[in-house]
Amino acid sequence: YLHEYCNVLLMRKFAIIIFFGLPLFAYTQNQDKDWRLYPSKEKSTINEAIRAQLVDSTMDVSKGNLIIYEDPSITKLLANYKHYCDTISTVDGFRIQIFSQSGTNSHNDALITEANFSSQFRETETYIIPQSPYFKVRVGDFKSKLEALKFHNEIKPFYPNSYIVKDKVEY
Repeated sequence: YLHEYCNVLLMRKFAIIIFFGLPLFAYTQNQDKDWRLYPSKEKSTINEAIRAQLVDSTMDVSKGNLIIYEDPSITKLLANYKHYCDTISTVDGFRIQIFSQSGTNSHNDALITEANFSSQFRETETYIIPQSPYFKVRVGDFKSKLEALKFHNEIKPFYPNSYIVKDKVEY
């Protein structure tokens, strides 16, 4: 029992030193540095003066022109993002599966289904997906399920067993 009491006292002393002693030590060690959360009044007035000078020199109110000085790292970041978007060809999306079959004639049946669909809906892309032992025909590149559902309602009379699936779609 005495041992637990001593541990509690020791922990209290340690907590007091941590919460009260270290901030004072940190303050005494860094007196020459600006430790405050907000900058001093002198620095903010200098920044305001520089900002006012930039606004006065770059903005012509009569013509409505404004010159924006952009950090070069922002331009580089935007170029990297554009390059990344150009390299990605597929994104997560939805397609409608209109055919799935396995067997000896499944590839030929998939080709026939794709040809029939392409003749009815010329604007919509079709994809034959071989997933052993199945051949599947999926159509469309939809970014949202709502778009896929709208098109699915349009083709449902022709392909009653069709359904919406998640897939990688062309960007």
